[in-house]
Amino acid sequence: MLLKKFLGAWAGLTLLAGPCGYDICFGQSNQEILDKLNQMQQVIEKQQQEIRSLQQQLQNKLDSAQAEAMKQEMQASVKKEVKEEAGKFKLPDWVERITFSGDLRLRWEDRQDLKTYTQDAKTKKYKETGTYNRDQFRYRLRLVFDAKLSEEFKAVASFGSSSPLSGTTDNTTTVSNTTFGNEWTQKPNYVLLAYARYTPKWLTGLQLYGGKFKPPWVQTDMFFDPDTAVEGFYESYKFAKFKPFQPFGNLGQFVVNEVSTSADAMMYLYQLGFESDLDVVKFTVAGSYYDWRDMNSSRIGSTAFGGGFGNTVNSAGILTYDYKILDFIGFVDFKIGKFPVRLFGEYAKNNADKVKYNTAWNAGFFFGRPDKPGDWDFMYKHVYIENDAVVGAFSDGDFYFANREGDKFMFTYRLLKFLDLRATYFLTDVVNKTTSKPNGDPDHRFQFDFIWRW
Repeated sequence: MLLKKFLGAWAGLTLLAGPCGYDICFGQSNQEILDKLNQMQQVIEKQQQEIRSLQQQLQNKLDSAQAEAMKQEMQASVKKEVKEEAGKFKLPDWVERITFSGDLRLRWEDRQDLKTYTQDAKTKKYKETGTYNRDQFRYRLRLVFDAKLSEEFKAVASFGSSSPLSGTTDNTTTVSNTTFGNEWTQKPNYVLLAYARYTPKWLTGLQLYGGKFKPPWVQTDMFFDPDTAVEGFYESYKFAKFKPFQPFGNLGQFVVNEVSTSADAMMYLYQLGFESDLDVVKFTVAGSYYDWRDMNSSRIGSTAFGGGFGNTVNSAGILTYDYKILDFIGFVDFKIGKFPVRLFGEYAKNNADKVKYNTAWNAGFFFGRPDKPGDWDFMYKHVYIENDAVVGAFSDGDFYFANREGDKFMFTYRLLKFLDLRATYFLTDVVNKTTSKPNGDPDHRFQFDFIWRW
């Protein structure tokens, strides 16, 4: 490029010089000679400027390439140093085995046409005095830490929000243990779950639990509210080598309330059942026996603790009857098109002596399942629970425990991967009117929830 510029300049000078070349013609005047020299000088200066410009461009390119090379070299050096330092620091193995999860639920609840009663001072009878509506805003926070101790052992702890029961220092029964007992209430340290599980490799299908945990056997919220966590020990075995018939058996020993002066209140579970997976349809059937013992040691019947939660209590605030409950439950799972469907039904009877109102049942269905954003499900069920068919304190708290009949409708929509919207409606009333509520206790309850999960 420089050579081309130089040759061009030489040609320009030759033309300016005319036919005499660069030998100055004596026939030209001094002024003409000076003009030609000035023209030649201008051409030379212009070429020098272009040469300097090209030199500068070349230098800039060299500087840029050197700078990029230095940058890449520095980045590689830093990455190598960071990797070497990171390799020196490693979290303990037990930390890497812990997973963290949880959920936050924000709820608005509206209850319509609730009745009020007043007791007549003379007759001691209760009389309906009016109705009222009630709105509540609530939240529930749950944090779960799951530690895989080995291929066979795991430990789980969960902490969360709660509210104390009126007149006690304990938190609500249905939502968490320093000592087994106290009606499975949340403790002052807000422990919702705290248990260990053993699943031995030497006997596939065996599971052993100890601590405070959600009921893992086949059951519905007619017996146990979704937030109830029992306290004690649980043993389960399932023979799952043959899909069309997978029998299982479950046992449980749970402390309801511990006392120092008499026998502890206890619940013993005995359950047998089977699963039958036929690919297009799956059946789950189970029969259970719940043996509640020494419930006179429980505080469930006391006014401060809840007054029986629909169960019959005596004047001393103690449950009047024993609870020896035989329960049968079944589920049928299949698909309609792409939508999962579950049908369910359950029947229970308290076979303890002298119990008059001893029957409970529920039936309903789920349609759909919210697995990913845009998915949804709908649930409907009808529930009938007589006064002493189940232990009311642990039954569905939103349905309002025992001595209750009605319908539940629930729709859930997965808005985001981590966010569900849910609307629930309960339409319930008492099965048997009581002396304190002679006209019944109807409850029209609507709930709207935002549920975040992580």
